[in-house]
Amino acid sequence: MLPHTCLLITLLEEKMQEKSAAHKAANLVRSALESDISDLKKKRDELNQQCTDLDIEIKKIFETISTLQDRFPNQGADFSEKTIPEAVAEILKDAGQVMRPDEIIEEMERRGRFMNTENKNAQISSVLHQREKNVGDIVRHKRGQWGLKEWYEEDSTSAAKSDETEQPSLPPETVGPHSSAPL
Repeated sequence: MLPHTCLLITLLEEKMQEKSAAHKAANLVRSALESDISDLKKKRDELNQQCTDLDIEIKKIFETISTLQDRFPNQGADFSEKTIPEAVAEILKDAGQVMRPDEIIEEMERRGRFMNTENKNAQISSVLHQREKNVGDIVRHKRGQWGLKEWYEEDSTSAAKSDETEQPSLPPETVGPHSSAPL
């Protein structure tokens, strides 16, 4: 063989080996990428399933909230933002009848207004006495029973006209959770 031919054959063999090595490297990279892509697709499918499961749980939570709101309506009041005296006055107004401190506390908590104290009855009693003294819109009907002054204003004006000194009667009672009227 001619020396040029031998040189050409040697160069061709080297180029083929380089191409073969490049192909092998490319195949290794492709194989690794395909494996990574496969793993990522599996993770994507798992995440999609978890999102679907979360959507189902969120839907259940909202259905529960809706059911609880229907079962325990808070009459449109966000009591968590109200002061205790404001909440007490609104609860009495909504009830339309005298209430005991423990009933007021129960209703406040049902509506989302909680007190951070060990003796809630003492705190509410104090609030009621202070509200009666300072604002005057809440009055004590008799020991442990509180109502709104507006319930008695009409009765007290007619009582004053007839010179009666008795305490005015209770507002009309309705049947409800705080009523003493027979069911």
